[in-house]
Parts: sequence; structure tokens; C-alpha cells
Amino acid sequence: MEPTEELARTIRSLPRVQLQNRLMRLAVREIAAAVRFLADADQGLVFSALPASMAGRVREEILLLKRRRLSSRDRLVFVRQVLASLQQETAPRSIGSFLRPVRRDR
Repeated sequence: MEPTEELARTIRSLPRVQLQNRLMRLAVREIAAAVRFLADADQGLVFSALPASMAGRVREEILLLKRRRLSSRDRLVFVRQVLASLQQETAPRSIGSFLRPVRRDR
């Protein structure tokens, strides 16, 4: 199963309180990069589980990420990190939220 599909399935399967608790231990950028390409309904589950202020920051970060060049490999790293965090009782080690710009040859 593709990691993005598995992330969506995991989001749908977790009880709301568990989803909220596990999302709260992640950085806003990690959440935004991971959920950016999910279906609107799955994004809505994420936003409804977060406090309003954090959900707003995630939405803002998604808009910022649309303007950045994030490689598919980097996006996959974020998806896997968020997925691991949602599936585990304890928080996995954070990957940080620094995004290295994609270098394009001219």
C-alpha cells in the first residue's frame, strides 16, 4: 500500500482523542507536508482533531509549501514520519522541519 493511502487509512481509523494527541506531538510543517495531498475529507479530519489555532497554522503552512519546491522524496519522508507517529504510542524521533530547496540546473 502506498504511504499516502496508508496515512489516510490510519487517520480515519484512529479515535479522535488519539488522533489529536498524536498529531500534537508533531511540528506544523511535518503535518502540513504530509497531509497536503490527502483528500479534502481526510484533511478535514486532521483539521477537526487539532485546536483551531494549530489547524490555522497547518493551513498556512500548506499554502507556503505550494510555493516551495518540495521533492517527492522529501514529501515521502514527511508522510512516513507522520504515519509512524500516528501508529506508535510513543513519539518517534523528530526529523525536524528544515526543507532543503530543490536545486534545478539551468
